[in-house]
Amino acid sequence: DFHPSDIYRIASCGMDNTVKIWSMK
Repeated sequence: DFHPSDIYRIASCGMDNTVKIWSMK
């Protein structure tokens, strides 16, 4: 089952990956 903290952690991790990809461009 998902907890709010887990959802936030997954979302923040995805945001970090997106920012890194944009930074590399």
